Amino acid sequence: MHRLIPVVVCVSVALQCQTSPKPLSQVEACSRFMSRAVRIDVADGRATGFIVSQDGWILTAAHVVLDPQTGERRHAVAIQLPDGSSQLAQVFIDTESVIRDFALLKVEKTGLPFLELGTESEVSPGSDITIIGYPFSAESAYTASINTKFCLSGMVAATDTIVEHGVNINAIYFQGPAVKGISGGPIISRDTGHVVGIQSQKLAGIGVELNDIRKQLVAGKSNMTVRFTGVDLADSLIGIIDVMDRHLVNELGSGTGASDVAYALKKARREYERQHPRK
Repeated sequence: MHRLIPVVVCVSVALQCQTSPKPLSQVEACSRFMSRAVRIDVADGRATGFIVSQDGWILTAAHVVLDPQTGERRHAVAIQLPDGSSQLAQVFIDTESVIRDFALLKVEKTGLPFLELGTESEVSPGSDITIIGYPFSAESAYTASINTKFCLSGMVAATDTIVEHGVNINAIYFQGPAVKGISGGPIISRDTGHVVGIQSQKLAGIGVELNDIRKQLVAGKSNMTVRFTGVDLADSLIGIIDVMDRHLVNELGSGTGASDVAYALKKARREYERQHPRK
């Protein structure tokens, strides 16, 4: 009986090795997944999205496709695809996805490389993640802004379920880059290779109070008559706040958990098929 014990242990260890794949390195994750993130162009800015099916379904943050002034859905949302071509996308969004801050887009393209959706329950605090996106608000000494896709490393800080306007939101918090432009980018578990969240917002910057002041300045700018050195005071103050917002980032961000997306994708597919019945 004693002679069988090592054999059993070895078999057990072998089985365990087969069911526990080695986590991806950051280099491996970047090489494998960068082509599956896409640039999103709207009238007054750009952001990030990522492909979730080979037949043209793309996921991004809801605030990317909503007009910040009116809250209405944008009419023109263009996707720069991995082959370099650009297509206008159809936007699928509803009240709950707006609250959870994600939107689904559809382009007429097949054979696309895509990322697999997982759930935020696949990771725990301390788990390594990869975030892919376009940090358009970043500035360098060479150009006014950076127009390059970045592959960035981070770590899960916490997960939680919060309630907003009566809707449960599965949130994932991370330590890592969360600058403007990366919104809508994938948060990828390096343990599973699955998307566990959609990058939504930074947890630092000008703060709620200063952002409210900025909104008031924008809304009341036409009523401000004070000028100095030929420049509107309101424009100057708004510009100062915008610069502060870009640079006051302390490497903390949050995203919507990927588990919130699965039902919405099925719903969007049904709506798309209703609009485009097979002949």
